[in-house]
Amino acid sequence: MISISRPHRQMAATAFVVVAMILPTIGTLWWAWTVNRPGHIRDVEVRLSRALGLQVGLEAVQYPRPGEIVLIGAVFRQEEPRGRVFREVARAKHLTLKPQDNGYLLEGSDLELVGDSAETTVAQIGQLLQKSSIAPDSIKRLTFAIDRCMVQVDHGANSQPVKVEWRGVAGTVESRNEQALIQASAWMHDADRRTRCELKMTRKRQGQEASTHIMMATMEGPALPASTLEPLLDMTGWLGEKSRVQGQIILSQIENRPWEAQFAGSLDQVDLSKMINGRFGSHRLTGMGQIQVKQASWGDRPGQGAGWREIEGDLTSGPGKASQGLLLAMGQQMRFRLAQNLHAPKKSGDEIEFGSFGLQFHLTEDGQIQFGGACGPDFGPDVVAVSAQAKPTPIMAAPTNMVNVRGLLKTLFPVNIAQAELLVPTTRESQSLQRYLPMPSSKLNGAQVLPVSHD
Repeated sequence: MISISRPHRQMAATAFVVVAMILPTIGTLWWAWTVNRPGHIRDVEVRLSRALGLQVGLEAVQYPRPGEIVLIGAVFRQEEPRGRVFREVARAKHLTLKPQDNGYLLEGSDLELVGDSAETTVAQIGQLLQKSSIAPDSIKRLTFAIDRCMVQVDHGANSQPVKVEWRGVAGTVESRNEQALIQASAWMHDADRRTRCELKMTRKRQGQEASTHIMMATMEGPALPASTLEPLLDMTGWLGEKSRVQGQIILSQIENRPWEAQFAGSLDQVDLSKMINGRFGSHRLTGMGQIQVKQASWGDRPGQGAGWREIEGDLTSGPGKASQGLLLAMGQQMRFRLAQNLHAPKKSGDEIEFGSFGLQFHLTEDGQIQFGGACGPDFGPDVVAVSAQAKPTPIMAAPTNMVNVRGLLKTLFPVNIAQAELLVPTTRESQSLQRYLPMPSSKLNGAQVLPVSHD
């Protein structure tokens, strides 16, 4: 048996007290002094700025549990692509950052995201992802869960600020091997309707070029208000305040090249008067419709610049009214076949009532358009419109052959019959539309008449 003298026992007891009680107390006091000294918040801001690739500003920092950080009054700024100017991109009253096995968990509510425009915002996000994928101090994986997120774009498609509120935002941000990925899911609340959407954004570098790929899609619930896409397109201006959208849009870009876009889905409760009235001379069209888009492709076209490459889908509506001038122009310039009575002279401003209108369309990259009917199984596959009578009869049928974009432009922007040789009417409005449509080289033929016996 080992015998320990009394002095040795006292020394051991003293060492135990020092290790078990005094040192932790000193450590706690040192930690308390460190986190409460004036420069501590600045140290946290610097560490977070390096980890996130953003300039971070904080009002206060709290430590409710070991390893857990609560950020109070957080403001995030990012350097703009055009120079060393930092712009605020996000702010939050309260955020909690928790360490995880393979990264961090960010929780909070009432997060506000701000961007100058949709294009600038995407460029800044891409720049941030690219930087985080190669920066050695950056967080390689961040999981986030935000109760409420307000997204604001200062200059939307109509040059006005656009605000969109999302609930239950959750997802991850990962960066590795010069590739960064954002995946997120969120709910849009519109009155008593809830729609879940998903977003996936990938940024990666191959050689000297970096590519960005963005996918947004509706997953659950009813269609979204079309105003949700106001940062990209003037949806309500063209489709009406009640219009709604559902489907998937994909945006992609290779560095220093134009953006490309693809869309497939549906546009509901479309106000046809918003699309036509006041935009194309005296043409008028009324009624509520639905547009089903099988595919719509936008991108760079050799020799023509950015614009539509291909659009395929159908438009259905009814009942409604159309100006006689619009129908006659469709017959004269695009070879739609009209019922004989539609050619009879009418008073200026007269409108033709229709009970149902259904039009299939396919615009190809060479500027050709294939039209078909979509009035349902009770009528032929080429019937585009039927009368509003108790017993409806066909009043317009689709062209038997393909037509082209020049005929469409001359339909929407009528020219004098004496100027039939004019390929495209030269107006500011027609040139604006022509810039985004693929142009062919062929000319259109004359009008055709739909026989009375057609069915």
